[in-house]
Amino acid sequence: MQPRSPTQGCNPKFEVLPDSQNQVAAAGQTGFVAMLPRVPLAASLLALFLLCLIAMLSRYGEQHAGFPTNINRMEFPSKSEIGASEDALQDTRPSGGDAGGAATLLGNEKVSRLKIVKRYPHDPKAFTQGLLYLGKDTLYESTGLRGRSEVRKVELKTGYVKARHSTKPSDFGEGLAYYKGFFWQLLWKKRTVYQYDARTLDLVGTHSMPKEFDFDDGWGLASTSDGLDQLYAPEQLPSKGEELYVTDSGTKLYRVDFSDGTFKLDKAVTIQTPQGDVLQMANELEVIDDNQIWANVYDKDCIARINPRTGKIFGWILADDLRKEELGTAADVFNGIAYDRSGDRFFVTGKQWSQLFEVQLVPERTIPDKQVQRMCVPQFNIFRR
Repeated sequence: MQPRSPTQGCNPKFEVLPDSQNQVAAAGQTGFVAMLPRVPLAASLLALFLLCLIAMLSRYGEQHAGFPTNINRMEFPSKSEIGASEDALQDTRPSGGDAGGAATLLGNEKVSRLKIVKRYPHDPKAFTQGLLYLGKDTLYESTGLRGRSEVRKVELKTGYVKARHSTKPSDFGEGLAYYKGFFWQLLWKKRTVYQYDARTLDLVGTHSMPKEFDFDDGWGLASTSDGLDQLYAPEQLPSKGEELYVTDSGTKLYRVDFSDGTFKLDKAVTIQTPQGDVLQMANELEVIDDNQIWANVYDKDCIARINPRTGKIFGWILADDLRKEELGTAADVFNGIAYDRSGDRFFVTGKQWSQLFEVQLVPERTIPDKQVQRMCVPQFNIFRR
């Protein structure tokens, strides 16, 4: 839309008649004035008074946009302008087809809060690094800290650890994902990835992430198969379409592929806030659908909703209200997201939290964007100082 001229102020715009129509209008005015001497003086004065009144009302309407003289002539955006605006918004919101129950729950709210639906016990000694749901009220969890790092199979309702595999004492466990029928666990300060049998949690392989990563740190890990209602049968493994995403404490979201016994980099995008700033320290990841990944932000009670194709954040989820809950004396940072796709349930927890929560999203429309930015975006990377 063109900028308004100083004389327009906040007035609605009006159409300019073509030259031919202007000439007709001018001719009509001339004819009317020419008729004035042919009528009685009183009638002429009355006509002049009415003309002055109309002119005054017209001027008043021009100076007050709330009183347009002809609403049919108000100028609205053209279809091309509307289309251009929608294209500009496309990068900052989910795109594509139906996202199932998540689409109904999430909508396009820029900022949301977590509403607690249910509370479950969580091991307060579990330094949660990766979390995912895989049917039958069962969670799988990767824990960190040297000498305490494990991969666990956990009963949702009781927090009971049904199976576990402990790593070497020197390992510091990080993200966890279900991919190509196996569990994969990242290690911190290494490019190492452990491969586990999904049914027994036995270690079956050790691999390395691509050298193209910015840093050696392994942080978040998530697959498009996380959140299924059951493990794949050996004959039902997806042959294509499965995707695996990784973060390394920097500003990138990586998509990788494992084939021929090697991890290869498919794509890397820079994670950016709606204001265009880069986001560092995206931590635990969860793929919600093809159009969005949720990411914890280290040391922030926030979740970033990220478009995995562009890296752009199109929404924030505030979790600071969870701090009002009883989380245990050793509760550390907010970290851990799991999604039950078939049940459309979301679960969150934190490192050494004594509770795990099933949550829903509710819109948050009272907090200004700048405040959300301060709450959710780290000013610097504490691991890179």
